[in-house]
Amino acid sequence: QVTLLQGSVDHVVGGTTTVSMSANEVIEVVSPPLTIPIVAGSSLLGIPVSQRLTPWDLEIKFDDNVHSVWRWNSAQQRWEAFTPTHATALHNNFGIPRILTDIEVGEGLWVVANSATQFLVNDEEPFSLLSQVSTLGSGWHLISDGKATTLREWFLAHPNARSLWIYQEGHWQTYASDEVLQELMDGSESVNLMEADRLIPAGQAVWFEVQGDESPNAERRFPPGIP
Repeated sequence: QVTLLQGSVDHVVGGTTTVSMSANEVIEVVSPPLTIPIVAGSSLLGIPVSQRLTPWDLEIKFDDNVHSVWRWNSAQQRWEAFTPTHATALHNNFGIPRILTDIEVGEGLWVVANSATQFLVNDEEPFSLLSQVSTLGSGWHLISDGKATTLREWFLAHPNARSLWIYQEGHWQTYASDEVLQELMDGSESVNLMEADRLIPAGQAVWFEVQGDESPNAERRFPPGIP
């Protein structure tokens, strides 16, 4: 709520709507819904809400525009998948060991869309994962935050961070430790580098790699791709 004690003012809501106020008038300010674009083909999507979701929650929002939704199980380091209309074919063709049943708070998703669409976040409370990043175990994690966050903030949130990756327009982009960059150069890998101040918007999922006690898998310089 917004209360004006004296005079009058024009109050801009959501950057688009102007509301005129008089003294002692109280108005309810409702933020516009967050709209996350989804491109045709493959993209990384973050669900910046503070509640667990099911695939059917996503199905309501996606309609028929999405072919399949993939969740990376960090504990098992493997994929789980869901598709509204092709579940049997998905399992038979790709041998998915488990069908996706739940999306935990702060997780990212790999979405394969038939056509460009969007994901609307209405009244759900945004969730910030940054304070919990330090608890992530070794390996790959597909995660997102409910607030815009710089790559530097992500990287400094975990003492054993190795690399951060995003996938846009069919290309990988990374912000990584010197060790990872050297591995990429030794492997003659072509990758776009991102600056530390690059802002990752709410709803953009990132791959977060954490170094463990074991040596990194030299064959997996890039984040896991869907089967």
